[in-house]
Amino acid sequence: MKVMILCLVILIDYSILNVQAMEGAKLLDFLAKAPNSLFDYTTEGILSEEKNILLKNGESEVWKIIRSQDTLLSIECKYGNSIVHLIPLVSNFGSQVILSYTENERTSMIETWQMEDEKVWKVQLLPSVKAKDFFTEEHRFANVSEYDSNVSLFMEVPSQVISATLNTWMEDEFEDKNIDYEIELKWDGTDFQKIKRKLSQK
Repeated sequence: MKVMILCLVILIDYSILNVQAMEGAKLLDFLAKAPNSLFDYTTEGILSEEKNILLKNGESEVWKIIRSQDTLLSIECKYGNSIVHLIPLVSNFGSQVILSYTENERTSMIETWQMEDEKVWKVQLLPSVKAKDFFTEEHRFANVSEYDSNVSLFMEVPSQVISATLNTWMEDEFEDKNIDYEIELKWDGTDFQKIKRKLSQK
């Protein structure tokens, strides 16, 4: 049985990190205005009262701010494996764009948000990466879409490189198949652009 894990690299260029644009709206300000659903993918979640304590003291009974910079805010659970990272991105929208990356002991989640004045709302800016994206049209097989759920996104912090994996563990369908493309998603101020590069086949 051949085991194959494909990594997609999703790069956030350091030159477009929104250092200057966040001067009037620091990440702590975003955290204060964000809905409690920002913590939905943590194991513990958060209530408004506890978030207020966290913002005032830098920690609460469950959560602690472990990193607070213009380009990265990290909030870690004191008793579990959950952590929330917030990263500002340059935006052409006239409003702030923040990327959140949540990790817990079971999974991870990347989301994008916009903030303007007192309002914060979730927006879908990351394009969907599907199993068929790894293959040329010639090599796509009939049931390739059944493996879309095998694609996962991860982010390395603080390098802020996002990667995706196509996990084919114990999947017979991939026994005699090669991956044709590596894919990069790069933020351009409006969208994450999907860039496909052909892999050399041995």
